[in-house]
Amino acid sequence: MTRVFVTYAAGPDLERARRLATDLRAAGVTVWMAPDSIAPGTPFAAAIDAGLEGSDCFLALLSPASLTKEWVKLEVAAAVDRAAQGKIRVLPVVLSPVAVPPLLSVFQQIDLTDYERGLAALGAAIGVPLHTLPPSGDQPAEAPGLRRPDMDEFSATVTGDLERGARRFGYLVQRTGGGLACVVEVALLRIGVAVWPDPSTTEGHILGQAERELRANEQRVAVVLAVHRGPHTRMTPYQLLGAEAPNTFLMTWNEADGADALGACVDVIVRHLGGG
Repeated sequence: MTRVFVTYAAGPDLERARRLATDLRAAGVTVWMAPDSIAPGTPFAAAIDAGLEGSDCFLALLSPASLTKEWVKLEVAAAVDRAAQGKIRVLPVVLSPVAVPPLLSVFQQIDLTDYERGLAALGAAIGVPLHTLPPSGDQPAEAPGLRRPDMDEFSATVTGDLERGARRFGYLVQRTGGGLACVVEVALLRIGVAVWPDPSTTEGHILGQAERELRANEQRVAVVLAVHRGPHTRMTPYQLLGAEAPNTFLMTWNEADGADALGACVDVIVRHLGGG
């Protein structure tokens, strides 16, 4: 049985790390990943040493966040040292475009920015066929709060333009199921993005749906960015559920303003909440 150790940036990359761990385990791979694999009361350093000792392969999940984490750097150094002794195989796994550190550049790299293709490549590298699993059944589960807007042309444009603006404005975009079109991760902040393509949808309806999403909060977002088609681009903050700071931003967006307008609004949200 193949055994892998996964290092990642806790917080920013947690959801993607857990998704990968789920697909690995479904294929019969044993996964060591903090904090799930650390028994209560076990010293962290001792647990990591034991995890590395018992693993055949070390997966370093690389993202802008993980490259700044000291624990990730320490785990990478320990794994590279073991690899030099022939005790473990090291595979850098690129979650989002980054410059691979020199210490890892000599190893075979897996590009997971295209998840399904990258998962297949990872499976080939470790000798285990890997396939991504749907959340449940044949269709993605619907969040109990928001009903997911149909992914029509407008909704697809919002998500696509956010992705195109990610590098310029310094955030990551994760497509999701349920009531959110995607989640934007920036400055340790998770912003859930919901889209309403129908211009006749009322502000009260959108805010009511946003409130239900915040109550359910399956994606553990701090803020909902509600994007609504309109003739002019503007954004208004709201404090729902008695929050002390804005937790919903209603954005009316004119598509002609392009990806820069969406990216700029993400930047405004971060600055508004003191993250930049």
